[in-house]
Amino acid sequence: MTNSGNLSRRRFLQATGGAATAAALAGCGGDGGETTSTTTSGNQTSGTTTSPDIGANTFSMVNSSVSTLDPVEFTDEASAYAIQQIFETLTNYPNGEVDVENLLATDYEVSNGGKTYTFHLEESATYNNGDSVTAQDFVYSWERLAASDNSRRATFLLDFLGVEHETTTTTNEKGNEVEQYKPKSMSVTAVDDHTLEVTLSSPNFAALRILAYRGFAAIPEGILGDIEGYDGRMTHKKFANENPVGSGPFTLEEWQSSVSLDLAARDDYWGSGPKVNGVHMQILEKTNAIYTYSVLNMNADNPTVPSAKWDKSKISIEGTDDRGREYGTYGPLENGLTADYYKVDSLVTYWFAFNCENVPKPVRQAVSYAVNQQSVVKNIFKDRYNPAHTLTPPGLFPGGVQEQEKFAQENYPYGTGGENMLPKAKQVMEDAGYSESKTYDLTLTLYQSDTWRQLGQLVRDMLASAHINVTIEQPQFSTMLTKEHNGNFDMVSAGWGADYPAATNFLQMVYPPQTDTSNPSATSYYDWSGTDASQKAKNAWETIQNNMAPTEEAAQVRSDAYLKMEKAWMEDAVIVPLFFLVEHHMDYPWLDKERSGAMGTANMRFNELSVGDRSQYKNQ
Repeated sequence: MTNSGNLSRRRFLQATGGAATAAALAGCGGDGGETTSTTTSGNQTSGTTTSPDIGANTFSMVNSSVSTLDPVEFTDEASAYAIQQIFETLTNYPNGEVDVENLLATDYEVSNGGKTYTFHLEESATYNNGDSVTAQDFVYSWERLAASDNSRRATFLLDFLGVEHETTTTTNEKGNEVEQYKPKSMSVTAVDDHTLEVTLSSPNFAALRILAYRGFAAIPEGILGDIEGYDGRMTHKKFANENPVGSGPFTLEEWQSSVSLDLAARDDYWGSGPKVNGVHMQILEKTNAIYTYSVLNMNADNPTVPSAKWDKSKISIEGTDDRGREYGTYGPLENGLTADYYKVDSLVTYWFAFNCENVPKPVRQAVSYAVNQQSVVKNIFKDRYNPAHTLTPPGLFPGGVQEQEKFAQENYPYGTGGENMLPKAKQVMEDAGYSESKTYDLTLTLYQSDTWRQLGQLVRDMLASAHINVTIEQPQFSTMLTKEHNGNFDMVSAGWGADYPAATNFLQMVYPPQTDTSNPSATSYYDWSGTDASQKAKNAWETIQNNMAPTEEAAQVRSDAYLKMEKAWMEDAVIVPLFFLVEHHMDYPWLDKERSGAMGTANMRFNELSVGDRSQYKNQ
């Protein structure tokens, strides 16, 4: 999340991760998972909880601070919710399921030993400005993804997908040589108006999954002038904040920064729907405000219940669907209503992260020993989530849930059984020369949530006995991200939700070159380098990248390398895993919406949901 994504090695979103309202709302129920007029800033204030003017046929939800509506610039899930409705990609995750399906692509062929994909495009697809979607638009859009100074996701195209391209060598701020994308060198060609040919440097088992990522969305050729050869028809600021032009079912109606974002349904949408007239996103980041808005005032179509008010006894399970999701009801809520309920094991992990240049290893290890994941989940989050001791969630871990649990028990060195490891935390610090008279000052930067503050206070109190003085801060989310991008933090709450369902999408966070804050395409901001463990992680990642073929042999090589990367970050205590997100979704009776899958609600398109008459419930 820098303002440049033109390096061949990448960037990421960290604390929001590909997960956004979930980042801001972790600890809350409802749709939890990743705000908004023509500008955004670090001085935003919380949105209002009073009743907005929401139309009778408008889907109303809570979101966090949106940063941009440019699909190559966003790195947060809050922005993803809106971008998902305005723009479209070749493929898509229907209802946030892990199974990819065609969207703007109607069909495709694979040739050249699995390296060349030929996509046939939907000929009736149009943008919200009336222009037809063409293959030339994809060539232009992907060039922006690779080369624009506004892009923060170049590596999804150049590295994760691995499109064939040329590079030049340049030197970054730290004096390290890095490979930079050579403009107009990628092997992406418009065969004709509705045929797109893409050639990869090598076969990629996850190619179609990666292409569902929003950064690959099409926009009209030449609409922006931020890459070589184009003057642009509008400024980037206008496109990203006022007039995003996409082929999706909704358009931007109004964006009031830190208050709300409203989308209007397209009456000329080429696909199915929309069934609603629009989408209203209220921007709220504090737990109590979200609860008041969605439950007490019933202004959202999904009630959100924070951990402090969560009551497991109010869940009534009626069955399990074909995706393994338990469903039933939750209630009564404090407003007297009972909501439809279902539970999803999402592909989302939350953790604490360190900037390794700012925080010495003994301190990182002491924190790792002090944090008891079982206690955190039980006492702070009321057993709503699952304790985490790896970065990769169980659903993507080699061998699945049982192998993930076994690996964690055998390899996570800081305790997995819920035992008290504070004596070890204290011993590590004393071995490093710290004592009651010589303590270490650590700033813990957290999401703006009462639940996260409770967690921070718990960690602070525990670490006091290990000679670490913790100061807690909870800045505005956009400010928090800026601090991370600049490496201006000690320890921060972080989370990541899958952009595509593969372990590589999580382990990119601990690929050392991509943690370098001087790298404009950095994925995380941990500044992890110069150690034996970081070299092991680097070597393992490169092994993964050299074995991306869709074969059993390559899959086994990747799996072995995944485990090496997990062990490497554990050795240097780069992060402290906290929990794997289990989403407890709730919908009010008037909302007709498909259940979301493990990829999360931010990957859902809202053109098929419908909203009934709220008044008969709100006036009871």
